[in-house]
Amino acid sequence: EFAGVGVHVFTFDFSSHGRSPGTLGFDNARTDRLAYQALAARQHFSAVSGLRGDQIILLGHSLGARTALQTALLDPQGSAGLVLIGAQVNLVTNLQAEVFTGTSDDSLPWVQALGPRTPPVNLILLSGVWDDVLTPTAARLLLEKLSGVQGASEGSAYGKFEDNSYRAWRQFPSLFHNYEIFSPRVLAEV
Repeated sequence: EFAGVGVHVFTFDFSSHGRSPGTLGFDNARTDRLAYQALAARQHFSAVSGLRGDQIILLGHSLGARTALQTALLDPQGSAGLVLIGAQVNLVTNLQAEVFTGTSDDSLPWVQALGPRTPPVNLILLSGVWDDVLTPTAARLLLEKLSGVQGASEGSAYGKFEDNSYRAWRQFPSLFHNYEIFSPRVLAEV
């Protein structure tokens, strides 16, 4: 979709995903390993494409969105923005998500570091009303943490902070977590 309209696109597999070698364990979400892999991939893309960090948007779904958010915290060059689809970051107990992560997200230092200006990039959170990994309650709490606005609501943009960044959340009716990345409605919003 994006390459078809002239956008440079770079995708990669995390270790032990797709065709990449390595090991896959249930600690992937509680360690920094995937974020460092994504950072290395972003730096490689920047070198190959000639694009600066502020010309690159990180996009991910589920664990990929979680990793994109963490990568933005580690990236010294920064990015133009983040598109987080069904981001697997839960600030409330979610047994389905925690079985894959093996951790409670609110105890992780990088999650605790999130805030209205951290990371200092434009950010949009996209999720389905029926998402059972990033539930609507969890999405609202994540946006509140990222925007500093209590009672954050879907469809609203928050921010225009000093660094000119903003945060927004768009929720899609009748959409489950596993189908978000394939939804024409979500892709049109992206």
